Amino acid sequence: MTNTKSEWLIGFMLVALMATGSNAQTEAVAPQPVMRETLAGGLMAADTPPSMAPFTMALVSCFNQKRDASIVSQITNTYPSLLLMLGDNVYGDSESADLTNLKAAYREAAAKFDLSAFSEVEAIWDDHDYGRNDGGADYPHKQGAKDLFLTHFNVADNDPRRFRPGLYHSFRRQVGHVDVQIIMLDTRWFRAPLIRASFYDRVVRGFRYSVNTDAQAAMLGKAQWQWLKQELAQPADLRLIVSSIQVLARDHGFEKWQNMPLERTRLLQAVAARNGGTAAFISGDRHISAFYRSEPVTRADGTQEQFTELTVGSANAPWLSAAEEDRLQISPLYVKTGSFSLVEIDPIADEVRFAVINDKGMRELLYKLALPK
Repeated sequence: MTNTKSEWLIGFMLVALMATGSNAQTEAVAPQPVMRETLAGGLMAADTPPSMAPFTMALVSCFNQKRDASIVSQITNTYPSLLLMLGDNVYGDSESADLTNLKAAYREAAAKFDLSAFSEVEAIWDDHDYGRNDGGADYPHKQGAKDLFLTHFNVADNDPRRFRPGLYHSFRRQVGHVDVQIIMLDTRWFRAPLIRASFYDRVVRGFRYSVNTDAQAAMLGKAQWQWLKQELAQPADLRLIVSSIQVLARDHGFEKWQNMPLERTRLLQAVAARNGGTAAFISGDRHISAFYRSEPVTRADGTQEQFTELTVGSANAPWLSAAEEDRLQISPLYVKTGSFSLVEIDPIADEVRFAVINDKGMRELLYKLALPK
């Protein structure tokens, strides 16, 4: 790591901590036990009881089963408590009803990415494991693709996903005193058609889609919106909201929530109205890694807050030439190699740490958020 990168990393960590409202103070410090480094770069006392140890999640996006899979060993060697797969878990676009390509993709992926090596796995899909590039509600083979997904990820027979449309779901973990809720949104099954960009935007700006301001344009669908409202009404200390496509980014011309800006606003306002706790977004899809911070979102009581989003880059198919910038982007892009991310929930420090890890297991980006005390 060069001095420039080290200086940026230190500065970015300080800015991130300041954004949470932390106040720096000088105080006497009692002697501490021997410390060891946590996976995302924090320090933990060697005698920390297991119940108070950080809970670590490995985040993986855009795993192409046709490409080199050596990064899988780096992911496995972090020994995460949970593997969270964010979509494009295989590349198997299929326009035939027999889903031949998708079935083959899952077979190849199973041989390269052994899910049984992880103590727990949760997943959501994106377009290439849904079955159609940038696909939405009109994809005719989505039920068959869903069945393949449920089988590949060994989803229990009594899981709600087996009895309702789509793959949205949530789960909770208790990390010391921190009650964690993880919400997995399905941005495929119910999504309205996208609007193709104008000729000028396609040719000159490289855009694929333009903005759809139709109030009837759906991202999540009525049932999923109602479910999400109920989830956010439950108390939690930390909520991680997973969307396979980017929530906050606004300036690029590919898939994102901003393609349906009314839906994006609705989501941010729904999260702002949650029943307490710190909230952050996690996304994939773009083959880049970066952090984003939202515009101020006004709550019902007139106060405002801003949300952070981590976009997780491709495990083994990075967009090496990416150089885009977004007004809401608060970190450099990382696209030099395949990568994954780690999230550490630390009940002793009362913070959650987000790190981007390269294909050699080295940390590239780091961001911290404070948890309610």
